[in-house]
Amino acid sequence: MHLVKEGIPASVISVLVRYIHSSSSIARVSDIDNTIRLILAFIEKFFKNI
Repeated sequence: MHLVKEGIPASVISVLVRYIHSSSSIARVSDIDNTIRLILAFIEKFFKNI
């Protein structure tokens, strides 16, 4: 996480996807599930510190 302009926290999270610019993309369900878990853990920790 880094700060933007006046100290606004910003972050980027993405899911690994193959062939993203083609008509059919491929992603592992486990990668999507783990990304969701990561986002939820981040939100819980972020709001715990406020």
